[in-house]
Amino acid sequence: ALDAAATKDAVEAEAVAAWTLVSAHASSNNTAVPTSARQRHDPDEADIEVSVCLLSGSEVMRPLLPPRSQVHVLRKMLADNGEAGFNLRFLYQNQELNDSDLICSFNGFSSGATIHMVRENKPSPPPSPSSSSD
Repeated sequence: ALDAAATKDAVEAEAVAAWTLVSAHASSNNTAVPTSARQRHDPDEADIEVSVCLLSGSEVMRPLLPPRSQVHVLRKMLADNGEAGFNLRFLYQNQELNDSDLICSFNGFSSGATIHMVRENKPSPPPSPSSSSD
């Protein structure tokens, strides 16, 4: 039997590998639209398509993820895709998501469903103390 940490690491590695494959086909507006999900022996394990949109409705990304991916995997993909300069919040059906939430566990979530993303400016770093020389 696999321990929980090994299973989590395997799911995360699979999500990153899937995104790497899909991102090669991304259009110029940074939207990855794959032609089909990878097929697995168990239909419940097929990759799911997640539409990530701003509150305005503008789609930012459409990756394929293993259904047991956690929200933090999506956050990392977005950071790697140019969103690293923002603090990101995610919403599904008006409920804020936590990094540890499993995407497949959201009530009513199915492949192609939309997760909304809110960009917040990161706070400026505190000014460094000036070293004065006497």
